[in-house]
Amino acid sequence: MTEEIRARVGETGSVVALDPSPRWHKVLRQRFDGAPNVTLVESSVEDADLAEGSFDAVFSRWVFSFLPDLEGVATKVLRALRPGGALAVQDYNHEGSGVFPPSPGFEAVVRATRDYYARGGGDAWVVGSLPAVLSRAGFEGVECLPEGRCGGPDSDVFGWADAFFPRFSSNYVDEGLMTAEERDRFLEEWSERRADPGALFFSPIVADVLGQRPAR
Repeated sequence: MTEEIRARVGETGSVVALDPSPRWHKVLRQRFDGAPNVTLVESSVEDADLAEGSFDAVFSRWVFSFLPDLEGVATKVLRALRPGGALAVQDYNHEGSGVFPPSPGFEAVVRATRDYYARGGGDAWVVGSLPAVLSRAGFEGVECLPEGRCGGPDSDVFGWADAFFPRFSSNYVDEGLMTAEERDRFLEEWSERRADPGALFFSPIVADVLGQRPAR
């Protein structure tokens, strides 16, 4: 996503990539080492030094669903935007996730995914509360634009699920969020659907929540 944002701002703009993960920053350094208009900041948004009025836009992807203090961060981001600047948040309302033909194994892995969020203090339905949170923080023109996707085994959305759920389901077993038997059933049923040209994966709902700092 940093590359896409960098392309949007062009040669005269600049991007600050903020993330607390040292592992992810290693990837970012490999991608953007020497790029004159990308600054990497290894920090959480709560701890980051964000100067008032320093950004034209802030983009957050799957961050707010893990924040314990939504309004505190929203207020901090509002202050960091210039007047008229925009915040775009992309996050979950985790309804809608499913597979056809139905799969009890997949239902178990979705349940475990939601429990994984909750165990880490996260909220997999955070976009339901975000419009009100942003409005209370002082943003104007707040709107919520939901999107759900579906596709068969050859689609990008099915490919995303295929890269995510089989891999992370092993972590769910280790964390006690699903049993080994449930995972075995999921993997067997998922393999069957991956080989079925008529199968469909339905993504959880992802929504873009947008707001602006008042121009004056």
